Amino acid sequence: MKEAVVKIRTRYAPSPTGKMHVGNLRSALYEFLIAKHEGGSFMLRIEDTDQERFVEGATEIIYRTLEKTGLKHDEGPDKDGGYGPYVQSERMKTGIYMKYARELIDKGEAYYCFCDKERLASLKTEVVEGKEITIYDTAWIPIADRTISTVCPCLRRRLRQIWRRENPL
Repeated sequence: MKEAVVKIRTRYAPSPTGKMHVGNLRSALYEFLIAKHEGGSFMLRIEDTDQERFVEGATEIIYRTLEKTGLKHDEGPDKDGGYGPYVQSERMKTGIYMKYARELIDKGEAYYCFCDKERLASLKTEVVEGKEITIYDTAWIPIADRTISTVCPCLRRRLRQIWRRENPL
C-alpha cells in the first residue's frame, strides 16, 4: 500500500507589539529552515489579538525584518495560500474556532469563565523552578446546577467571557 505524502507547513506567528527581537527572529528562522528542509511551506500569521500592546507600524517591521534576513514566507496576509485569513483577529471574526470551543464545552472538557482582570490579578502565585506562575482556582468550573444558575444569566447579560480548557489533575 502506498503512503500519502504530506506537505510540511510551518507557521511563524509574531505579535505586532513593537520591534522584533532576536528571540522572534530565531523562532522565524527555525520554522523557515524546517519548512525548507522538508520541501514544505513557511507561513506567516500575524497574532494581533493583544490589542492593548498593539503598536502601530509593527506589522510592517515584521515584514521588513523577514525580508531583510531572507526569510521569505510562502503564504501569509499578503500571499494567500488557501488557508487564510492569516491575521488572527480576522480568523476569530469568521467564527473558525467557535465550533471547536462549543464541542469542548458540550463534552465537559472546557467551561465558561467570567473572571475580570482584577480578580485574575488577585489569584495566588507560586514559584516553580524559579518562575512565578499564577494558580487559577477554577472559580467558574461547572458544578451541578451552577451552569444553569450562574452561567446562563452571565451569558444573557453578555458579560466578557473566555473559555477555559478543563485540565485533569
